[in-house]
Amino acid sequence: MPLNFKFFFSCLIVSLFFVTSSQAFAFSVHISSGKSPAENVVVLLSPVNKENVTTKPSPSKRISIKQENKLFEPFVTVAPVGTIVDFPNEDPTRHHIYSFSKAKEFQLPLYLGKSKEVLFDMAGVVSMGCNIHDWMLGYLVIVDSPYYGLSDTNGIVDFGELPEGEYTISYWYPGLSQKAGLMKAKQTVSSTQESYSITIPSRAIKKRPEARDEEDEESDWG
Repeated sequence: MPLNFKFFFSCLIVSLFFVTSSQAFAFSVHISSGKSPAENVVVLLSPVNKENVTTKPSPSKRISIKQENKLFEPFVTVAPVGTIVDFPNEDPTRHHIYSFSKAKEFQLPLYLGKSKEVLFDMAGVVSMGCNIHDWMLGYLVIVDSPYYGLSDTNGIVDFGELPEGEYTISYWYPGLSQKAGLMKAKQTVSSTQESYSITIPSRAIKKRPEARDEEDEESDWG
C-alpha cells in the first residue's frame, strides 16, 4: 500500500552577520514542541548568496537504515544528495521495503540480511514502509546543502562554525503536511546571538511507531 503523505519544508530567512572581522561563527538551533524539546526535527541552512559564502564540500556518502524489531532504525535520517543507503534487515523475518515518494521511488522485495543499495539523487522527503508490517514507518530527508542536522533529545541542532553570511533556515518533522503550510520570517542574528529557536505546535510531531510482536504474514507472500 502506498504511503499517502505530502511533506513540505517550512522556511525561515535568518541573516547571520558578524560586526567583527571574523570569518566564521558558532550557530545552533533549539527546537521545542509545547514545553518539551523536539527530537527528530531536520534543520537545513542554505546560503542566500552562494557566491559570497564558502561552503564545505558535500561528497557522496554511504549510510545504513536498518530494520530491527520490525522498526526502521533510525526513525528519521538526513543526508545529502548523492548518498547511497543500505537497508540491512536484522530481524529473523523478511521485510519488503518500499517508497512511493516523489524524491525517490524504490522497492526492496522480501529479503533477509543484506539488501541492495539505493542511490538517493534528488532532494526531498522520502517516506518508507514495509508491505508486510503496516506499522513500520521511517523517513529519509535528502538535502542539497552541506549545512544540515537532526535535533537530538534536547531539541538542539549544533552546526558548529559557519561562514559569515545570510542563510535560509528550513525545517521538517514527521507529521508536517500540506495543511501546515509554509512559515516564513526574517531575523537578523548578530555576533552575540549564537542560536535560533523554533517552536512547533504541541502534539504536531508524529511519534515513532512502537515495536510489535504481532504474528508475521509472510505465508501470504510466498
